[in-house]
Amino acid sequence: MVYAIDFEYRSCAAHVLQLVCCCISDNTAITKYWLYDGSDRDRLRSDLKAIRDNGGILLAHAVEKAEGACLCQLGLKAGRWAWLDTFLIEKILVNSNLLQHKKVVGVTEDGEEIKESDYAYWAANLNLLSCLKRHGIHHDLESGDKDRIRRIIIDDMDIEGHKDEILDYCASDICDLFRLFDAQFKEYEQKVKDAIKLYPAELYNDPMTDLINLSRTAAIYSEISHRGLPVNIGVFEDLLQYAGRLVDKHKLEFNEKYPIYEIGKKGKVSRKKELLDKIIESQGINWPKTASGSYSVKDDVLDGLEGTCPFAGELKQHLKLLSDFKNFSKPRTNPESFGYSFDGYRTHPDMHMCSTQTGRCAPSVKTGFIPASAKVLRPLISPNEPGKVIVGLDYSSEENALQACWSGDEKMKAAYMNSDYYIGVCIQMGVVPPTATKKTHAKERKQFKPMILGMGYGMGYTKLYNRNKETYKTEYEAKMAVDLYKSTFKKCFETRDALKDKIEAGRKRGTFLLLPGGLLYTAISRNWGFHTAMGRFGVRTVNSYLNFPIQGAGAMILYELVRKCYDNDIALIGTIHDEVLFECKKEEAEAKAKLVQQLMKDAAKTITGCDYLRVGEPEINDGSRYCIHDNDPILEKRWLSILNELDQMKHNAQI
Repeated sequence: MVYAIDFEYRSCAAHVLQLVCCCISDNTAITKYWLYDGSDRDRLRSDLKAIRDNGGILLAHAVEKAEGACLCQLGLKAGRWAWLDTFLIEKILVNSNLLQHKKVVGVTEDGEEIKESDYAYWAANLNLLSCLKRHGIHHDLESGDKDRIRRIIIDDMDIEGHKDEILDYCASDICDLFRLFDAQFKEYEQKVKDAIKLYPAELYNDPMTDLINLSRTAAIYSEISHRGLPVNIGVFEDLLQYAGRLVDKHKLEFNEKYPIYEIGKKGKVSRKKELLDKIIESQGINWPKTASGSYSVKDDVLDGLEGTCPFAGELKQHLKLLSDFKNFSKPRTNPESFGYSFDGYRTHPDMHMCSTQTGRCAPSVKTGFIPASAKVLRPLISPNEPGKVIVGLDYSSEENALQACWSGDEKMKAAYMNSDYYIGVCIQMGVVPPTATKKTHAKERKQFKPMILGMGYGMGYTKLYNRNKETYKTEYEAKMAVDLYKSTFKKCFETRDALKDKIEAGRKRGTFLLLPGGLLYTAISRNWGFHTAMGRFGVRTVNSYLNFPIQGAGAMILYELVRKCYDNDIALIGTIHDEVLFECKKEEAEAKAKLVQQLMKDAAKTITGCDYLRVGEPEINDGSRYCIHDNDPILEKRWLSILNELDQMKHNAQI
């Protein structure tokens, strides 16, 4: 049986919520709980456990951020319940219907309006009222009334005096959740039926099972956020004080290599559009633009260019680092906001499931540090409790393995099975002997690595030559390398070409989307078909689509892994792309690392049907050292440089 649940609460500190009330309904009667004075807490806990023990499913809106977090506040483990999250479901449906709402972004020379899908419109309107409106469902309370009652709660304005009104307000949302989910599920089922017209039905799970699994993952992420990331408190607090100064310093350092900044009055360092444009245009690459005509520096754009354009990768890390520094500087200007993410020992990021182009998490925090921060700041993640360690595990060259799995290319699989993928590719192409290693044939590895990376993003031989003239003496030489690569991994490129044909057919229908219902699936095997966002402002390039099944499958593997880890009592503290971080006692680290390694292999097989994805060796951090970049001397040097900079700033401040 499905039970709708809704909490009213106010935020007090870092993932500390003051619960006001709760309502639960089986769609026949509503049970109300007053929590502001604590009087109904035990009764609510008891009723929730009874629902779980009887196999009930909790229906809520925004489980990760709201109801899941409220259960954590009650001392309950939110991930132990089955869930249906109307917020997450709506996000999936809306992202697949971008074309239903458009905004004018300009005019042609003939005066015709240029319209684009307005993702921002939907992203900002996924609250319950907006979702109800999209499905044509009337809500008894108008937006103004809801805002008034929410303000009473948030500002703690005589809450006890408005008890009945607040409980009725909460109950009104409960009634609408059932109607909303019914409408959503009908739409979701139709999307699957539309997909089955083009893809075999056995590719897809039962729709209800998919939605319950995804919704439960959101509940688990609410626990992960509640647990928080332990940080190196000393360095963390130093960054809080001096991050603002680091911003300008690193701008100037980046400017020495890529002059995109200008020093203005009073020493202000600001990025200039024309300087950035000049460098981008010198790269000779088809760089996506924003609706206003500027070159985009969004993460998803830079991700797509990183493999073929070194500047894009460096710019991404630079901008990410600046963003992190700026986050640390916010408490000085807005100390009130800081309390919602850092409790003095841990930072509590919101993970935001299915919020990227390919379905991955998009962690955010009002200020402080998140798992997806710039790589150089990763040493901030450090145990700060005696006897505790942090263990990190990731997949080895996951995207390469998924390319092989997706296409069924046995030669690509054989290349992946080599201890070094790039040498494995060279072996399959016949340019090095089968016994070659990265040490014995470093020259060949260096020669073909740029091509291997670039081909994954659709790079041709002309761009390969223009970007690697030190490696390829002529354009013809680059063409021969590309042709050899394509002929060696023929099946992989046949699969990509087939997908490309579907993309082009979609363009002819006047849509960027692949399927009639507006869905793009990550289906690699019979185990999964997932509908997700096509980029925050729509995917504009064929290459973005071509990489979607790979990165999308990676997202689904991670969500499956999160559930498996949770069910095996692994205390996850964060996920980063294809990596999980967990916390445990030092004496348990080795055994739990082996368990998680097996769970990672199981998750990959569940989603893809392939059993050969490798898992890296565990990285165990006991807090005895700052730096965790032993295998990356460049990052280690940058991290130590930041520490030195902070020490110098503290010294100067004391003087």
